Amino acid sequence: HVRVPTPWGWVLVAAWIGPAENTATIDTALKALAANVPCSDPTCPHTVTGRWEGHLYRQCRCCSRTFRPWVGTDKHLPTYRAIESAGYRGAVLDLWHGFKAYDQRLLALNIRDSAAVLANGAFRLWTRSESDAKATLMRAEVITFVLAQCRTVPPVWNIEQAVQLLQYCDSCWFLPDNIRQSWIDERRLSVMGLGGTHGPMTSTSGVLDRHLNISTGPPENSHKVLDDLFMRAQLNRDVMTVAVRVSGKDAHGRDGVGVFDFEMKRLADQRGTNPKVSVDVRLSTARAAL
Repeated sequence: HVRVPTPWGWVLVAAWIGPAENTATIDTALKALAANVPCSDPTCPHTVTGRWEGHLYRQCRCCSRTFRPWVGTDKHLPTYRAIESAGYRGAVLDLWHGFKAYDQRLLALNIRDSAAVLANGAFRLWTRSESDAKATLMRAEVITFVLAQCRTVPPVWNIEQAVQLLQYCDSCWFLPDNIRQSWIDERRLSVMGLGGTHGPMTSTSGVLDRHLNISTGPPENSHKVLDDLFMRAQLNRDVMTVAVRVSGKDAHGRDGVGVFDFEMKRLADQRGTNPKVSVDVRLSTARAAL
């Protein structure tokens, strides 16, 4: 992990390496993070202890756990489940990932240009719901609006496209409780602490541990702050730098000098053979090098 500067002060960026990105591995990483955050008790020594549990080495502080922030994440269901099982407060969906997923579905349905503008406008209005109850009312309005566009002259989209779009919205956004609640304004704006309250947040795209103290003002300004946090934060660049240096691959897929490649070459030189390159071997050598 490293410390990096942001407009909110110094923050911790941590990256973990695992053989799979599933609920179990993410749950382990999130619990490890929470167990190593010191409490706010000035009399606590914040003692760090470590022990082996089977094949896992666990390090933690003696403090009582108080670190239960909201977690910013992309739309990855194993991550949602891990956030809940690890005892965090809940998930807040990354704006960029959310709208990217929706735009990709519009392309797949061949809803483009001015039609895509209308579909996006209806969807964005639903995301602005201030409560679950209002989200339910807005869902009904979106359904009415989408179906009405089939009767315009010329029609914005046909009935098959309308039905497929509404089925997608229902199954992926409107009806699943955890997705809906992480996406609408009710949770998103409460995280920002309207009126200047403190709102801790962690991001699974690179762990961000900081406390906002922002007088957010009107809702649009709150959305702007979240945009800045998720889409332009220094931590995203730092995590990508760690990933590139470990993997030996840049963002364009070009080979470079990475921990995996260097360690495997050294192992081959020592043994005088070309060892079988498995994920477990690469991860073991990467952990040793880091």
